[in-house]
Amino acid sequence: MALARRAHWVWVDRDHTPALPRRFSVSAYPSLLFLGTEGENIHRFAGFLNTTSFLAPFREGFERYDRYRAGAAYDAPPPWPEAPVAGRTTRVLQVPGADALRGIAWHRGELLLASLGELIALDGTGREVRRVPLPDRPNALASDGERLYGLHYGWTAGRPIYELDPATGAAVRQIVTRANADKQAFSATGLACHGGRLHVLTVSGAIHVVDPASGVVERTVTTRLRYVSALAFDGRSYVVGGRDSLNRVDPGTGEVVGCVPLLAPVRGMTFHAGALHLFEQVQMGFDRNHRPKRIAPDSTRIHVVEWQP
Repeated sequence: MALARRAHWVWVDRDHTPALPRRFSVSAYPSLLFLGTEGENIHRFAGFLNTTSFLAPFREGFERYDRYRAGAAYDAPPPWPEAPVAGRTTRVLQVPGADALRGIAWHRGELLLASLGELIALDGTGREVRRVPLPDRPNALASDGERLYGLHYGWTAGRPIYELDPATGAAVRQIVTRANADKQAFSATGLACHGGRLHVLTVSGAIHVVDPASGVVERTVTTRLRYVSALAFDGRSYVVGGRDSLNRVDPGTGEVVGCVPLLAPVRGMTFHAGALHLFEQVQMGFDRNHRPKRIAPDSTRIHVVEWQP
C-alpha cells in the first residue's frame, strides 16, 4: 500500500539487540513504533491484529507524523467520555490517590476498592474511611454479604482466591482450585458471589462456578464473549463487561440476553441497590521519550449506573 512505502522500515530482533527494546520501553510483541528524527515517540501500537484492526492505528501513525513534520501538536490524547455508559450514570465518586484500581465490592455498608497493594474503604457517601495494605494484589473483589473475597489473576494457573479481613486487608483463608495447578495461563479477570458460590470470569468469557469451601469447580458457563474484564450478578443475570459493552448473560445457558454499549472500557464492577458501581480500564501510553504514562482517564472515579435486572 502507498502508506507503507512512505516509511523507512527497521525490523528489530530483540534476542540479538536487547538494548533497543529497553531504550524504547518495548515489552509487548509485536510492536510497531513511529519515530521522529531524534528517536522521539510519534505513535506506537502492539499486538497481532487483522487487516481491519491494523489499518486504523497505522494510518494514525502517519497522520501524527505529518503533524510532527509540520511543527504542530501531534501527541494529544484522544477525547475521553465523561461516563462509560451514556445516559445512565447518576453519580460519580472521585477516588484520589488510587491510580490502579483492580477490584470493587459492596460489603456491609462499605464500598471496598482493591488498588495496587491497598484496600480502600468508602462509606455510603463516597468518603474514604480507611486504607490498609492488601496482600498479593488481587485482580477482583466480591462479597456474599458476610465474607469478602479477592481473586488473583493467576487463579487459572493454581493461585488462590483469598478470603479477606475487610478491616485489616489480611488474608484469613486461601481457596485453592487444585485442578488448575498444572496450568500456566493467567487469565482470571472478574469475581462475583451468588447462591453460596463464587463465580470466576476469565478473559475468554468462561464463568467458572466454584465451591468456596473446597475450591472445586462445579460447572463452567461458556459465553460467546471475549476480552472481558468485569463480572457482577444483578439478582437475575450475570453482567459481563469489557472493551465495548455491558452484557446480560443467562447464568444457566451462557447466552447473551441483553447488551448496553460502552463509551469507554470497564475494568471492574459490582451491583448494589439497583445500580452498577463500576470503574474504567486505565489507558496507558508513552511520552515523547518512551516513558510509560497514564493517558486516560485523568482521575480515578467510580460511576454509579442505573441498572434494572
